[in-house]
Parts: sequence; C-alpha cells; structure tokens
Amino acid sequence: MTAITIYSEGLGLSHGDFFRIIPRLFPDATLQLLNNGAEIEWSDGRMVKIVLSEEKVRNLGLLKFPMTDVHFSFHECSQDFLDEFMVVFDRGFQKGGG
Repeated sequence: MTAITIYSEGLGLSHGDFFRIIPRLFPDATLQLLNNGAEIEWSDGRMVKIVLSEEKVRNLGLLKFPMTDVHFSFHECSQDFLDEFMVVFDRGFQKGGG
C-alpha cells in the first residue's frame, strides 16, 4: 500500500483542543505527540501522521474562532481504515451547540 495524504483547510480546531482530545480517540494504538501534531501507530504497521499548521483566528462579527489546517498522512492503511479513522477523528472534535 502506498501513502495517502489528506489536507483539511480551516478546521475549527485549536491546538489546545487537539492535544487534549487526540489521546482519547484511538486507544488501541500507540500515540506520540509532537510539537506540531502527532504520530499514531498500530501494532500491524498502520501509521497516521498528523501535522497542524499555525493556529489562526476566524472572525465572525465579534466572535473569534480558532482555525487550524491539518495534514493527515496514512501509511499502510486501507481505504476502509482511512474512512473509519476520519469518522472517529471528526466525531471526536465535534462541539455541541444549541
């Protein structure tokens, strides 16, 4: 299998939220936090590298929201795994609203 890279631009995600939440999302993997993201590795050789851009701010009127571009690199991962990973990642960082 080859490496697959996905680039997500402008996710409503702060670095603080990322580093607080990511350790809980994939308990069956080994996680290594890096200054600019994380590496997640499973015992069967699958690996996901996540690189965060500098944190930006999106202004909507008087409201300010954190924004971060995210690069995902998948190594030795099937398309089914990639799809499942992204669902878990997206759900993990959803925020409630009213």
